[in-house]
Amino acid sequence: PPGGAGMPLPEIMRPNPGEREVRALREFLDKMHRAGARNFLVSGVPVYLELPIWNMVWPIVTNLVNSGKLEDLGVSPGDPPRLAMEVQASALHERWEGLVQDFSAKNPGTNCVFFDEVAILERLRLNLGEATFDRSMWDFSMFHPSVFGHEQIASEAHRLTA
Repeated sequence: PPGGAGMPLPEIMRPNPGEREVRALREFLDKMHRAGARNFLVSGVPVYLELPIWNMVWPIVTNLVNSGKLEDLGVSPGDPPRLAMEVQASALHERWEGLVQDFSAKNPGTNCVFFDEVAILERLRLNLGEATFDRSMWDFSMFHPSVFGHEQIASEAHRLTA
């Protein structure tokens, strides 16, 4: 299991998640800007804790929490496992949102929009109803959107940029 004897914790379970990815994304945005692009839609990391796949992941996270392996995140043995993921999701959200704000400030006249996919998924679940959302949004993997799910997310992205 992740974080077991001799196995490192996955990046999502370590402090400062997404640091490398944001650096790569920043370089990509700069390269696209130098090439003439002026409109950007940057999607946040969808650490959406209502995904069905989390039902399989919670026992692993619980073991990591209770073994003290997540104390660097401020999560102690006995804390709910959801807390660990909420801390990490918040850190990723702040990192991506900061990237968009920094890029926009550095490049006046550029339209760079942060697409908060977690907030969109929360709104879709509320609007569609939990049963319809849970049954229709995901493919067999339980974490990747179905065709219907992609259509819903794309519609929200279009609404945000229109």
